[in-house]
Amino acid sequence: QLVLVMTLLPMAAVGERWGYRTVYIAGLGLFVVGGVLCYFAPSFPLLLVARGIQALGASAITAITTALIRGIFSDAHLGKALAAHSVVVSTANAFAPALGGLIVSLFDWRFESLAMLQHIRELERAYGVGPHTISMPRLEPASGADMASEPPQPVSDIDFRKIVAILRLAVPYTGMIMSTRETAN
Repeated sequence: QLVLVMTLLPMAAVGERWGYRTVYIAGLGLFVVGGVLCYFAPSFPLLLVARGIQALGASAITAITTALIRGIFSDAHLGKALAAHSVVVSTANAFAPALGGLIVSLFDWRFESLAMLQHIRELERAYGVGPHTISMPRLEPASGADMASEPPQPVSDIDFRKIVAILRLAVPYTGMIMSTRETAN
C-alpha cells in the first residue's frame, strides 16, 4: 500500500506525458509480472519486492482513473467527482474484506464466488475492464467469537485453494487480497 500511495501522483504525471493508454498498459503489465513473481517468490523479502512491483502497477492504473475523471468533468464539477470517487474507493477498501468474510461465513462460498465471477464478466462486457483487486477473506477460529469457532458454512483448506485457483484462472489480471486468522504456528 505504501508504494501505491507514494507513486500515485508521479504516475498521473507520467500518464499526462506518455499518454494514459501507455501508462495503463504498462501498469497492467507490471501488476501481472508482480503477481507472477509473488507466486514464485522463494522468500519473504522477495515476496515484498514482488508486492512492491504489483503496487507500482496498481498505482499506474489507479492514477489514470483519477486523470480520466479530470478529463471528463468540468472545473465546476471536478471537486465533487473526485470526492465521490475517493469515497467509493475508500469505502470499498474499508468494508470489502469484512463484508466478504461475512458473506462467505454465512452462505455457501460457491454462490458468492459464482456471483462475483458473473459480476466481473458483466463489467468486462459492458466497460471493457474488470476489478483490479479481489478480497478473499477466510474466517478462521478467533478467541471470543462464537461464529468464528463454528461458522455455518466453513471453507476447508482444499476448497479455499480451489477458490484461489478458480479466481486466478478466471481473472488473471486481478490482484488478490487474502486475509486470514490463523494461529501463530
